[in-house]
Amino acid sequence: MGQNKEKVNLKISSTILSPSPAILVSCKGTEAPYDKDNIISIAMTSTLSTVPPLLCISLKSVRFSYSQIKQSGEYVINMVGRDLCFATDWCGVKSGRDYDKFKECNLTPVPIKNLSIAHAIAEAPISIGCKLVNVAKAGSYEVFIGEVVSVEADSDILDENGKADFKKFGLISYNDGDYYELGEHLGFLGYSIASPEVLKKKSKK
Repeated sequence: MGQNKEKVNLKISSTILSPSPAILVSCKGTEAPYDKDNIISIAMTSTLSTVPPLLCISLKSVRFSYSQIKQSGEYVINMVGRDLCFATDWCGVKSGRDYDKFKECNLTPVPIKNLSIAHAIAEAPISIGCKLVNVAKAGSYEVFIGEVVSVEADSDILDENGKADFKKFGLISYNDGDYYELGEHLGFLGYSIASPEVLKKKSKK
């Protein structure tokens, strides 16, 4: 079986760890020329802690958004679906120094609870407001660690229990250079040890 499969050593051109959520991070600085709403696409993001809720994003210091977040201490992680895939790619290859990304992509900056400077993206189905608590050097990048201070979601993507249903908006991921939409549901946390009654109940959803 698996032990008989041939393994091939790949060139280490990237970490190849996939998938990663393809997100739009919205931010705004406090001093010129950084004091304008901006968006950057990021796939290098992760959950670090649930208590307190900490999320991180990785940025290079040459990025326009790097200085914006350093100035304001705020950023918003906007989760996106298939409708925003084109904008997600575009915002990742263009610089906020040269373009008004909100205007170019027909997106709308809107306030988000508990942040005073950075704005969320109105068209994003889920927006997560973060306040910067730490910055750590990681190779050619710096890791911005933010505490989640607000989470806002479109009401029409929630299920009957108030939980986000990611398939309703086609959550996208970034897989080593390509974008993919969320696929088939395979199980839930603990399904490997769940009773037949629980499995039957869950399968009806």
